[in-house]
Amino acid sequence: MENSNLSEYGDYLSKSFNAGELANRLLLETNNTQDSEIELETSIKKLDFDISDLNSKIDDSVRENSGLLIEEFAQVEEFKDEIKKIQPSVNQLNNSFQRLEDEIIKPYNECVNLQMALKKVHQTNKLLRSLTFAIYLINKIEEIDKSENNLSVKPFKQLYNLSTLLRELTSYINNPSLKLIKLIRDYVQFSEILIKRCQNVIQVQIRNLLKFPIQEYVTNTAGAGSDQDAEKKVHEVYQVGR
Repeated sequence: MENSNLSEYGDYLSKSFNAGELANRLLLETNNTQDSEIELETSIKKLDFDISDLNSKIDDSVRENSGLLIEEFAQVEEFKDEIKKIQPSVNQLNNSFQRLEDEIIKPYNECVNLQMALKKVHQTNKLLRSLTFAIYLINKIEEIDKSENNLSVKPFKQLYNLSTLLRELTSYINNPSLKLIKLIRDYVQFSEILIKRCQNVIQVQIRNLLKFPIQEYVTNTAGAGSDQDAEKKVHEVYQVGR
């Protein structure tokens, strides 16, 4: 079938054809922007001419290719007959696919979703279990921090216990998952303040120990086992706070 020359109708055949844009262009071509009135008749006549010309081209194409068109129409009818013959098989195939969808694919997808949900529940449960121990450490730290016992009082038991708990908590909450919990994130800053306080107490006690002459220190500690134990405890706490 020969193709009619439609190059002059490229605007109509374009995929980006927009009737509003074409109408606007026709009006601009047939009107003066300085005129106060819009003249529509010329644009309408041009469109009527295009319609008439296209109808003529269609008629000419049908006359010139009538034999081919008849053959094409006959093939279409044959295809319709063939489709009717295979339609039962197609329906059966569709039913099989639907059964496959209902009995296998959908249950499988449900199982996958349930597995994902179970995995997330397990992750949440594991996180909450980890949080339980972190809260236990925080409560122990709070008990010491709120107590009236001064951290500088020998034998530095409170200082040692607090430093140990802070070190254990700091190590424990390094878990990235735990830092997703707001409670833990908020407590990190407070724990840093407590760590700094412990370090300051330790540094003060060490400076006090260094003020004594060595000989006097040895003499004074020869019969004072409890003080010696206390000073040893300060050294241990210092190692914890580092």
